[in-house]
Amino acid sequence: MCQIHECNVELSCEQLDRDSLAALREAFHQRHKALFSYSEPDSPVELVNLECSVIARLQRPPLPELEIPAMACTAAPEGHRPMLFSADAPWQDTPVYNGDRLRAGQSILGPCVIEEATTNIVVPPGWRATLEPSATYRLTPGD
Repeated sequence: MCQIHECNVELSCEQLDRDSLAALREAFHQRHKALFSYSEPDSPVELVNLECSVIARLQRPPLPELEIPAMACTAAPEGHRPMLFSADAPWQDTPVYNGDRLRAGQSILGPCVIEEATTNIVVPPGWRATLEPSATYRLTPGD
């Protein structure tokens, strides 16, 4: 007979050492028997996956504070792309903005797309996106 089944076994210990590994092995055999009605304590045990949860207290990192330019400037799109915003609406030629080039305080009325390094922000028609000094975007119903 061969224990070929994997099963999850919880291990609560401060340190993974010889004693905790022995306890883990015993817990595996008990869990295996409970799940599959047999166990082979003399067979080798293979650790396939190890999941770990860590809980710690950390200081909250400071939020960035973007400088608001003294003179307001208008954001310029870097291109356009056709987009659908509703199943019953026609395609719209939609402006595409580079998020790295936007300045704090700038607002863009949708429809538009703001391309960031890790995401794209789609601003639907009738909505406004404003780049906040905290480097976040605030979306609000447009004027």
